[in-house]
Amino acid sequence: MIDDILTKAQNDFDLEPDDVAELLATPLFSMDAARMQAASRLKSRKASLNYAEVHAVLGRINTSDESPESYASMARQLEQDGVNALIVGYEGSESSDDFLKRSSLIRNALSPKTMIVAAVNAVEEKPLDALKSTGYNGVHLTVHSGNYDDLIALADRCETIRAAGLLPGICLVGLTADITDEALVSALIAIRDAEPALSAVARHDPLGAGRYHEPGRLTTARLTHIMTVMRLTMFGDVPAVGIHEPDVMGAVAGANILWATAAGNQPGPTVITLREMFYDAQWRVLDGPSLCYGGTSPEQLLKNK
Repeated sequence: MIDDILTKAQNDFDLEPDDVAELLATPLFSMDAARMQAASRLKSRKASLNYAEVHAVLGRINTSDESPESYASMARQLEQDGVNALIVGYEGSESSDDFLKRSSLIRNALSPKTMIVAAVNAVEEKPLDALKSTGYNGVHLTVHSGNYDDLIALADRCETIRAAGLLPGICLVGLTADITDEALVSALIAIRDAEPALSAVARHDPLGAGRYHEPGRLTTARLTHIMTVMRLTMFGDVPAVGIHEPDVMGAVAGANILWATAAGNQPGPTVITLREMFYDAQWRVLDGPSLCYGGTSPEQLLKNK
């Protein structure tokens, strides 16, 4: 049965909910799980022409050092380090005008070719035409596992984003050890049917980074397995599927987008560190603007081969 499902996934046929459920229920570290990871890696390679991307999340600078130049300087450094797209995080305490002003500072500090993406979870939070006129290329949406209202509206939200000339990326967040396969099946099918530019999974650490043995924390092995199922479920024209937190295990299994973090409350791995992580997982790391958000075309990548 796993053979049939993997064949369907590789040939880009829609996986049925029962197919996705069977993949999720496959025991970790089994031969079937290893074959799933190999199939996931192959599907990512075909979709991206064997390229991986590093994106970076630039949140608010929550110190006395916050200034217009501090954002511009940080954005330029990320660009210099080789980021393929920069995600500008919206903070709930910000006014719409302040967010757009900060966005303009960041946009103007970067090369016109560098992709910037707005992390605004609800489309109505920021008028899409304002985001487009500020120079954004996409919108990064987060969907909380088990939030069925999010899932029901997801396809319409993505269509609205595309109609405004922007590309939607979707990350399934808040994954914990107690999430059910049933909830995951619903989420993965809804994300696939929304046809995003990229998709990803992210776990929730209930007590913060480093508390590895706390109840409720999803293991890296299980997170990688969920990412593998996401890649097999997604259509073949989605160039990248990501995992957070970043790790080599996920990259080996087919995750070809990882996120660095800069500023905000939880600074994380750097762009350079993640490029090295992809090297260890034997990916080619894209030099230039994101394929996912339309900055680099498949034709350009084929010329480089």
